[in-house]
Amino acid sequence: MRLVLFTDIHGSESALASVLEKARAADAIVFAGDINTVEGSVEKLLRGLSRAGKPCIVVHGNHDSLEEIKAVCGKYPPLLFLHQGVYEHEGVTFVGHGGGGFARKDEAFERFWEKFLRGELKKAEKVVFVTHAPPYGTKVDSLYGEFRGNESYRRFIEEQHPVLHVCGHFHENFGKEDFIGPTRVINPGPRGVLTEI
Repeated sequence: MRLVLFTDIHGSESALASVLEKARAADAIVFAGDINTVEGSVEKLLRGLSRAGKPCIVVHGNHDSLEEIKAVCGKYPPLLFLHQGVYEHEGVTFVGHGGGGFARKDEAFERFWEKFLRGELKKAEKVVFVTHAPPYGTKVDSLYGEFRGNESYRRFIEEQHPVLHVCGHFHENFGKEDFIGPTRVINPGPRGVLTEI
């Protein structure tokens, strides 16, 4: 499956145009949050994204309103708001958890994992994990000589071994990637990255 991955466009129409151009060659699109900076830009940008006509997994970032992103995604069917959710497409299971960005641990995610994900993922062959915040201890969360990512996400990756973890939040790390065991971890940045899993 070919995916276009992107994050943190913060109202940039030129970044969205770059993503849409790459989406022509993709089967699905994955957005790891922070679409907003300008009032009214959320609906305009998400409507534009929906015009790609491909499934688009969306989680919200720390600059986004969960309620607004969820409502707008509900208006445009190719968009799938996946905060604390799971979506299966062509043999790939997408797991989403949005918001945050500054917490070392995420108790809401840990509850979601324990109560729902463990059972749901037993039968999944390929998992793509989508969050706004990065996992702890990688090139994508290293900032000013310190790791600032999320330990809850790292534990999930170490136990569940998704094939891919898409995240963002730290603009300084756009385009960086790393591995946690077999899991590729990437902060694709706002202009998008086309990849295959």
